[in-house]
Amino acid sequence: PAALTVGGRSLRTAPLELDVRAPRPGNEGPNLLEESLDPSPIELPPGAPVPFWQGQALVYRFSFSHRDPIVGRPQWTRPEFEGFEAAPGAEQDSRDYNLQRGEHIYTVHDVDVPLRATQLGIFEIAPSVIAAQFPAERSRQRRRNDPFEEFFGGGLGGSLFAETRSEVLASNTIPVEVRPLPAEGRPEGFSGLVGS
Repeated sequence: PAALTVGGRSLRTAPLELDVRAPRPGNEGPNLLEESLDPSPIELPPGAPVPFWQGQALVYRFSFSHRDPIVGRPQWTRPEFEGFEAAPGAEQDSRDYNLQRGEHIYTVHDVDVPLRATQLGIFEIAPSVIAAQFPAERSRQRRRNDPFEEFFGGGLGGSLFAETRSEVLASNTIPVEVRPLPAEGRPEGFSGLVGS
């Protein structure tokens, strides 16, 4: 926790909790997709629906990691969130950063979508889809000291007219179950919103 004294009054933040996990088995390679729902309160068998209460606030996180450089920004297609709506007062957030996994450095693009569970039932969150442009492998050798080849045809950092290859990747579906809140133990004036 961090401590601060303001006007003779001592203030202290709550401790920050970190959850460090090993990469999922088989989640290796030059381009990786991951998605998660937070909070995901329990470990579930593969394919089992993730349980949420009606009115519960949660965050859907999509993450695209790549080792190879890309041209421009990747284009993310947001999935449909059947059974959920945008969380009141919260906005979608995105960030980019670098991460080392083993011997490789990845560039990571994360998108967080705040949601609220609204409809009862079992649903599937459809796959997220990402489209990215990667510099194409050059089959012919570049001529030495050719300024036109450097500008139009590639060079170390790519160029204005470098050849590219497109890749479209899709994540998995996530099965979810939205359950009704128990009637017992509800506080007076309860609005139906669950979560912090």
